[in-house]
Formats: sequence, C-alpha cells, structure tokens
Amino acid sequence: MIRMIKTGANRKFGPLLNANKASLIHLLLCTFVTLHTLFGMGEDLLSQTRKNIPPPSKEHSFEGMVRNIRSFTIEENDLRYIGSEGKFLVRNDLSKKKDSMKPFSSSKKEPIEAIKISKMNLLNNYKKGHYLIFNGTDNEVFFYSPQNGLISRHSIPYDLIRPPSDRGGEAPEWEISDLRHKFKRNFTQQGYDKFTGMTPVPKKWMKASKDLYFVSSRIKDFPILILACNPVNPSQCSFFRACMVEGVNLNGALIAGITTLVNSRLILLGRKDTHGIDIFRYHSCLHITKRSSLGLPKQLKDLSNIVVDKKMRLWVSTLRPDDYFNASIFSWEKESWLPLTK
Repeated sequence: MIRMIKTGANRKFGPLLNANKASLIHLLLCTFVTLHTLFGMGEDLLSQTRKNIPPPSKEHSFEGMVRNIRSFTIEENDLRYIGSEGKFLVRNDLSKKKDSMKPFSSSKKEPIEAIKISKMNLLNNYKKGHYLIFNGTDNEVFFYSPQNGLISRHSIPYDLIRPPSDRGGEAPEWEISDLRHKFKRNFTQQGYDKFTGMTPVPKKWMKASKDLYFVSSRIKDFPILILACNPVNPSQCSFFRACMVEGVNLNGALIAGITTLVNSRLILLGRKDTHGIDIFRYHSCLHITKRSSLGLPKQLKDLSNIVVDKKMRLWVSTLRPDDYFNASIFSWEKESWLPLTK
C-alpha cells in the first residue's frame, strides 16, 4: 500500500518535480555566468567602466637625470626619485623647470653612500628632508636624510602578520597561524623586489599608535599589505595586516604603485598588465572592492609607480622614457583626471 501510494505520488508530481529541477539547474547556470562576469575576474566590466586619462602635455612631462624611474616622492615642488640602479637620490625643484625637452636645470644627484646597497626600490617622504627607503630584495628599511646620512636601518620581520580584524575582534589563532604559514612560504618564493609601492594609511581610515602604510607587493595572494612602523624609530617596521581584495584577480608581479584618495576612501593601484590604474573602494582592510579603472596614455612605457599629492595632482613614473618628450615622470592637474574617478 505504501509503495502504491509512493508510486502514485511520483506519477502525479513527477513532471512538476522535473520542471522545478530543470528550472533550478537553469538558475544555477545563470548565477554562475553572472558571477563570472562580475568577479571573473572583472575584466568584462573593466572594459565597460574604463575611462582614459588624456595624454600629458609638454609642460607636465619631465625628463630627469635618471631615465628609468623606480620610485619617487613629491612634496610641493620638491620632487625626489631613485632610478632602477638605486644608487642615487635625485632632487628636482619643479618651480625652476624651464624646458620639459631637457633634463631639469635644477637636478642634483645625491649619492646614497651611507647605505651602500645597489637595489633601493621604494622611496617615501617621512617628513621634510627625511625619507624611508626600502630594499625590497633583502627586506630592509632605511631611515635616511641627505644631510645626516643613514639614521637607522632594520630588517622587516614577516612572521607577525595577521588577517584583518572584524567586528568580532581578531581572527582565531588557527586562522592567524595558517595565514602566517602561507605568507612565509610565498614570501620566500618571491626572490626580488617584493614591494612595488607604498603610501601612508590615512588616519581617518584607521587609527593606530604606530605609523601605518599600505604596501603593494609581488608576493602571491598578498597584493595589499599594511606595514606598521615605530614613530620614534621609523625604520623599525613589521607587517601588520594582509588585506582582502574582492572582485578582481590581482597578480602582484604586475602591480606598479599604490596611492589613496583620502576623502573618497579610494585606493588606486597601478597595473602593468592593463596599462592603467584600478580604483578600489576601501571599506576596511577586510573589505576592499573593485570600483572602476583608468587607462593610461599609450605613449607612457613600463609603468613603475603612481602618487597623488596634496594638491590632488596625479603623478606617474616609468622605467622607460616616452617617444615624445623623452620623459619618465608625468603629471596631471586634478581637473584633468580626478572627475574620471567618479
């Protein structure tokens, strides 16, 4: 009797069940395609939301004494940069720039003699006349002043990093242990130039007793890190957090520089592979989402770093000079590029 009732039910509702099953499969397939379009990895939407930055003018194309710029910092009209050989800190006074077709008449090479390291790949303006210089190969930080030379020098420990915290507090110990194991393994496998850019974490975004910096890295699966440095001894730094980036597959080896738009809570990442700049919304270190992208002019070659200064000017450096003005550093006033981020 039971078997007869069960068989009857199957016969009566079988077509309906099969129809629902087919609808469910169709829904899952549509969901997969939609998610792939949105997150896989955002390249379809990238082409639709990409806006192109106009070519830089002659007045905003700079030829320096070093043609292949690795990293640079800008404070008002004081531009300092290091080349790919990393042996010199070059200073330019932009207010004295006369002809963009010629190297700055105000250029001055300042040998980094006190450090005696050939590969310096990141430069950050700590305060006027003082700089943090990173050796991404040997994982060291130097606190340096051209007037006083090397002030302090420390290696960066990589076994103190943590996952992002959430409303519930810190991650459990097993999660911290797993992340540190993965980070150490990937860190060791990346043999050179582990860092590709750095910029201070805005104090409006994250409060801390230490100086915090966003660092874009070549380390696999860890494209954006937060570095914490001692405010009393600025070269004493350690990796603090590994941030989570959603909506795009970032190949750290192809990231070239990181900077922020403080009031908009946006992170900008330079991309060698797309020859552009990706724009991310920063909700927290746990939640960074892709928003849109900007395309760079084709005449710029081999992107190396990006900076947004206090006047909201966008600055870009390259490892090879362009074919128009033989320039390796370019800038745009805020009116010509900032509206493109909206």
